[in-house]
Amino acid sequence: MTIVTDNGINGTQTVHNGKWVNLCPPSCALMVNTCDQLEILTNGKYKSNIHRGFQVANTKRISVVSTVGPSLDKIIVPAPELLDESHHYSLTMREYYELHQSGNSAGKAMLDHVRIAKKETA
Repeated sequence: MTIVTDNGINGTQTVHNGKWVNLCPPSCALMVNTCDQLEILTNGKYKSNIHRGFQVANTKRISVVSTVGPSLDKIIVPAPELLDESHHYSLTMREYYELHQSGNSAGKAMLDHVRIAKKETA
């Protein structure tokens, strides 16, 4: 999860119904963003949100972000009790960060690149 707070200058957006929308949290609020790793762990039961920060012209925006995650060599897979035939993911934190930093998202969520879809049966 990512926990974000700022200095009261709005500058965070999330995708809602396919469009970027501004978030306007109350002053001194903590925004909690579910992460891709939580989506993997829950096999898609909880969805990570696509979000971004931006600078508002002529303002001094300060954000404080805290993230927590497993070691780089830890393999992230769904909890066994949540596995089903729909889809699942499997990658190390290192692979996730490399994909994330590669800039190859092409407007897609990071998990769209590693999702293993259910095979179609004829």
